[in-house]
Amino acid sequence: MTDDLTQRLFQLTVADNGLPCYEAIPPAASTAQTPSNTSADTTLAAPPRKSKKPGAYVVFLGQKAGVYTNWDDCRSQVTGIKHNSYLGYKTMNEARAAFEAARGRGLTFSFADATATVGQHITETRLSIEDLVLCTAFMDDATSVAMAPSGHLWYVVFQGVQPGVYRTYHEAMLSTTGLKGAALRSYRGRDEAVGAFKIALESGEVRKLTRG
Repeated sequence: MTDDLTQRLFQLTVADNGLPCYEAIPPAASTAQTPSNTSADTTLAAPPRKSKKPGAYVVFLGQKAGVYTNWDDCRSQVTGIKHNSYLGYKTMNEARAAFEAARGRGLTFSFADATATVGQHITETRLSIEDLVLCTAFMDDATSVAMAPSGHLWYVVFQGVQPGVYRTYHEAMLSTTGLKGAALRSYRGRDEAVGAFKIALESGEVRKLTRG
């Protein structure tokens, strides 16, 4: 079961549901994948093209969360798993550090014969520029820094359970997955991401969604 922080921020629960079939796509090094079953409206910047394959893969949410040395093993842990999340890293050490950081925060889960279920969107609260500090609290969090591979994109959740700016897609997707009307966008730079989020706050376009 996820820890209290994850429960409070992302309101994820686990239940025995039938598993729909979703085919995983191999990630390039230092790029995250969008789960094929998300309900969020996403605009993700294409990462720089890389010819080198990842040195290791981390499955954050899958059949068995962990670090894997090849794509076939990683794919077997996420294919058919609803709300899966995985990422490719350049080196094994980088992957292990990311996984341990995520596990310590309660951001990993092994589903086995269960699947993640998320509550439906029932209420929303408009946020303002006064909420900026809270919404950017995870940007330099030690766990987020450890999870983010070198050369990573920046992710902004405009509408979700916890709007804000994140270093990893995994954190951002936890706030948007399964939520109709959720909005997520990626940016190549930190300043660009924060600037876009500030503008959205000032224009009243950021909304905190509550699951029921």
